[in-house]
Amino acid sequence: MKMEKRKRLVILDWMKAVAIFCIIITHTDLLSRDIPMNYVLNCLIVAMAVPIFMIISGYNMMNSQLKCGRLSWRELYDVHVLKHQIARILPAYTIIFLIETEGELMFGGGRINSSNLLHYILLYFVGGKGPGGYYVPIMIQMFLVMPMISILIAKRPVSGLFFTLALNSGFEIVVRLISFPAEIYRLFIGRYLFLLAMGAFFRMIRGQKVKTRYLFGSLVIGLLYACVTNHFRLPDGTYSWSLFKYWQITAFPVAFYLFPFFYLLIRYLHDVQIKTWFGAVMQKIGSCTWYIYCVQMFYFFIVYEMCGFKVLLRHIPLVFELIVSFLICGIGGYLLYVVEKWIRKKVVGGRGIIEVPKKF
Repeated sequence: MKMEKRKRLVILDWMKAVAIFCIIITHTDLLSRDIPMNYVLNCLIVAMAVPIFMIISGYNMMNSQLKCGRLSWRELYDVHVLKHQIARILPAYTIIFLIETEGELMFGGGRINSSNLLHYILLYFVGGKGPGGYYVPIMIQMFLVMPMISILIAKRPVSGLFFTLALNSGFEIVVRLISFPAEIYRLFIGRYLFLLAMGAFFRMIRGQKVKTRYLFGSLVIGLLYACVTNHFRLPDGTYSWSLFKYWQITAFPVAFYLFPFFYLLIRYLHDVQIKTWFGAVMQKIGSCTWYIYCVQMFYFFIVYEMCGFKVLLRHIPLVFELIVSFLICGIGGYLLYVVEKWIRKKVVGGRGIIEVPKKF
């Protein structure tokens, strides 16, 4: 297959920057400020952060595979490629996990010994204790399933998309019918198959026109699901009724809600370059979202909760609390990026063993 030249879409960086800010909002203790979990902006904007990341990940991975001309089973499941992909995310996560563990032991008054060593080893593989840690094993699984999704979407975009919809639906049905603990469910990529396929689908149809009635129909289906789900969501975040068993507000049907927005943004703003200081900052935030995400896991678990920083922040208006939290996570994320880059160049001699992730 002929290799395609890949051009960075700045609009995706902007979307990732907005999504990582929504992650900060999601992990902020809003209930202590008497803000219920079922507020409307949550189901329509804030809760869409992870689905947005999933769609962008599917888009970027499909784009990378088209660029490299890898669309056969042997090429996509090359061991060296998989090792390279996993090596992109582990260094930053490992640094944060070690700092997070040290912080927990320091402020919790414990220590690692022979009786709990296995616990911390297992904890490393499931993403640690910080909020959103499940994303680490999810990403590793994503590297394993995206080749299959890419081949399906590349050969038959529409049929492949609906086949992954059926797979995702089947996974949710199995989860609902059997005893499937939430702690295990959160670690499975099965709940995000359709979102990843949607991202790959966007890459395959880039430049093509989608009829307005399809965009409108998709928006109606997605909005209906989001609004009905939110209607049955209680102020504490639980549900009086739901179609799915876990994480209902971010389940795969929200892909229909996001579809028209992604399509319009990519179609009409793919060449937009905002050459201002604000545009540069947003683009840098978008390119560093993996690092910011890792830092927020440590921040909300150790600083915000264990150290009681949230109690101090409660005395200032919510908007300032969000700004403070985002500045800490944003600056911390950039520092993590710099540290990892230094390790890559100095410690391993710049041999490419540790690569800086280009996408999240």
